[in-house]
Amino acid sequence: MTAENSHRHYEEMFHAYELGMLDDEERQELEEHLTECDQCFEKIKQMQAASLILRHDGDVRKTVGDIESKFDGGEARSKIRWSRLWPAYAVITFLLVMLLKPWKIEFSPGQEAIAAQNRLAIIKFENLADPSDSLRWGQMMAHLLISDLAEQASIQIVSEQRLFDASSELEIGDSAQISQKKALELGKRTNAKLILIGQIMQDSGRIAVNTQIVDVESGAVKAAQRVVSDSGMNLFTLVDRLTVQIREDLALREPPSGKSETSVADITTHSLEAYRYFQIGVDYYQHGAWIRAEENFVKAVAIDSTMGMAYYYLSFLRGSWESEKTIDQALRYIDRVGWRERYLIRSWAAYIKGNYVEAIAEMMKLVEKVPDDKKAYYWLGLFNLNLPLKSEAIRYLSRAVEIDPKFTPALSALAYTYGKIGDFVNALKIADRYIALAPEVPGSYLAKGKILTEAGRFDEAIISGKTALEKDPRSFEALHFLVLIYMIQDKYGLVEEYLNRMAADSNILVRESGHLYLAYLPILRGDLIKALSLLESDSALHREAVQKGAFPYNDLLRAMIYEELGETAKALDIMIGTEKIVEEFYPDNKITWDYYIIQLMSELGRFEDAQKRLTRLEDILKVREQREQYQFHYGAGAIALARHDYRTAIDELDRATRISGSDAFFVCYMLGRAYFEAGKYIEAVEAFERRIKSVDSYRFFHSVWLAKAYYYLGESYDRLNQKDQAIEYYSKFLYHWGNRNPHTPLIDQARRRLSALGGQSPVTP
Repeated sequence: MTAENSHRHYEEMFHAYELGMLDDEERQELEEHLTECDQCFEKIKQMQAASLILRHDGDVRKTVGDIESKFDGGEARSKIRWSRLWPAYAVITFLLVMLLKPWKIEFSPGQEAIAAQNRLAIIKFENLADPSDSLRWGQMMAHLLISDLAEQASIQIVSEQRLFDASSELEIGDSAQISQKKALELGKRTNAKLILIGQIMQDSGRIAVNTQIVDVESGAVKAAQRVVSDSGMNLFTLVDRLTVQIREDLALREPPSGKSETSVADITTHSLEAYRYFQIGVDYYQHGAWIRAEENFVKAVAIDSTMGMAYYYLSFLRGSWESEKTIDQALRYIDRVGWRERYLIRSWAAYIKGNYVEAIAEMMKLVEKVPDDKKAYYWLGLFNLNLPLKSEAIRYLSRAVEIDPKFTPALSALAYTYGKIGDFVNALKIADRYIALAPEVPGSYLAKGKILTEAGRFDEAIISGKTALEKDPRSFEALHFLVLIYMIQDKYGLVEEYLNRMAADSNILVRESGHLYLAYLPILRGDLIKALSLLESDSALHREAVQKGAFPYNDLLRAMIYEELGETAKALDIMIGTEKIVEEFYPDNKITWDYYIIQLMSELGRFEDAQKRLTRLEDILKVREQREQYQFHYGAGAIALARHDYRTAIDELDRATRISGSDAFFVCYMLGRAYFEAGKYIEAVEAFERRIKSVDSYRFFHSVWLAKAYYYLGESYDRLNQKDQAIEYYSKFLYHWGNRNPHTPLIDQARRRLSALGGQSPVTP
């Protein structure tokens, strides 16, 4: 059978597979082919992309569960075979879901106008009792009312994010008072039909709140409300009374939950102080000041440990393990948030835990109830981007921007996604829109800087990074961005300047990052002993940071250095110790760096222990989504490589690179090593170069392997008789490690070959 006929044969089987018309032998033939044929695998992945927009209700989950039990139950299929067939299983599951539930999402203009006649913008209240609004009562009254009225089914409430964006456009900023003229302009900018403006007064210890609902087009007052506190009342009770009056004046229906008498405190917090810190945190979060946002969310939950949405925001700002722990807290108190927020929490929790299908399904349920929810489309875009399904990501993010052209988070993500597919014209155009909408937000300049970096326009990217830092001199994101750009350019003096600022920050996670990055510099300069000294002197800081949710990268980097120095047993001891630390602080986290432990065990010849680890890892990964399956294949490839079984090593590591989606540097490096050892130098070059020129920071964490990759590339091109490329990479290797401490024979070999090729030894940094 020719290759062309073979592809046609299997493609014709796809739909028969969907309909359950293949017998056992045919089904097994197709599954095995999908694990071996990139062309068919890519085509069926495209079919998968279309099905990712589906909503999974109980019936579908039951069907999928039945399918899964068939895969798990057959004794004829070994565990190894199950793991290798997982990608095909996942794809077919999606296809069956699509057949069983033919969901359809229409992105037609005007679909968002479900309750447009009652679209209401709630403006920050004027605090006449405290004109400077020092306690933020005016802001909190407005935000609490937004939360309370958002529970209603027959009204659209302009979101806090949209009001924030529009306020920035009108240069209202954090003004304590907004004139009615400005308020009406805010209403127009947010496409509101009505605005609600209010005043807070205080007399003899009692609080009085007057509000008016104003028609945006005519400026006429449609209705007025007044509530006055009596003994024991607070802002939450005042908001509840206002909500009742507004519902009556606008003739609103019952909320989706049917619980019209639910207090706003029950879906936010009963503590005014906790809510104040929460709102300050949200403000910082919207401005892209993540460290300050985190500090205020922490204060909020310290006062009210049941504040679900504060935990939700914290889960975005914490280290990976702490993030999972924090979102679990949000799930624990999910009954303390509004019905829309519950979908957000459940969806994000599923995503953090690797359950991407569930994450998308939860968000699609929100879209079903609220077809104009821009945040839902925004998250659907991000979920698809990280799968990675960039065309789907663009589709959803574009929908979010269509609903709200001023929605800056979606604009930022959309610009980034266009940059990732190499469409820099559209990416930069959208990034400039973001900057125009949020000129004081550091993140707007960083969004453009990242695109310029992807395009290789580093000098312009640096200008964007420095502008972001001017907007917030403490911005970790801006500091990190500038560090990355200068490291790409080998400008280590400038790198050190910014890292020292990070290492002196009051936030422990920022300090930990600064100290960790400072160890990259001696590695890139070839001084491995100095790097170890720096890492080991920071052990106390490192332990404290791990308790706060940081990954123990310090330990992993130390292990990699010891492995390079030939002390593999010590490297393994470090990783086993790290595993115990993780279990101490995060007992629910089952995966650390098993795949690297497997690699170290294999390099020590402890193949039985390595295989046991691999089996354990596979059992854990069975409940994870497709992208995490790369860890199993990496471990299997590492065992095969140590056994000099290069064919198996290449097969497993190639699967790891394809499944990981992001083509992680260390996975590509190991694949390159396998090809190199097998004498397949063309393939080795392709694997090494796949990520060696990337503009992400992860390759610098693997600085030891980055330097070695330069050597392998030099020798690979040398053996392929490609002189210029061989000289280039031998020179890069010697630039970084020409004066390595301690010395390695590879340096002498590189110098000899460089000289033989007519190259000049570079001056080391």
